[in-house]
Amino acid sequence: MTSIETAEDLLAFVGGPSILGVAVVLTWVIRTLKDRNRDAWKGWLVLGAGVLLLIWLALFVILAMPTVLASWTARGNVQPTLVLLSATWLIALGLMVVAILRAKIVAQYLVDSYPPEADPWLVRRFRSWLAD
Repeated sequence: MTSIETAEDLLAFVGGPSILGVAVVLTWVIRTLKDRNRDAWKGWLVLGAGVLLLIWLALFVILAMPTVLASWTARGNVQPTLVLLSATWLIALGLMVVAILRAKIVAQYLVDSYPPEADPWLVRRFRSWLAD
């Protein structure tokens, strides 16, 4: 399989319904976190969505890395498919960084959703993490 064919397969993996699903999930997560009302159930859904998004992005980044890095050092004509794959790969890396940096916001949402005497184990861990 050539690098162009690999890039096309990877772009098909990340594009289409996947990108729409990510957009819908991110929109819902942002709205939920901005809402002043705290709902523990929504907090757990946000945490789960974030973990699943990170796994999906990491899978794409890992699968695309060899092709992307090889395309950066390849000689010859610039291939638009490889440029698009590189751009998509960089965006996925950026989304991963943003998701990781926003982890404290999600943790705070969950902490605020529970009274101190009724914390599940993970919320107690988040409380101690946020207190540091």
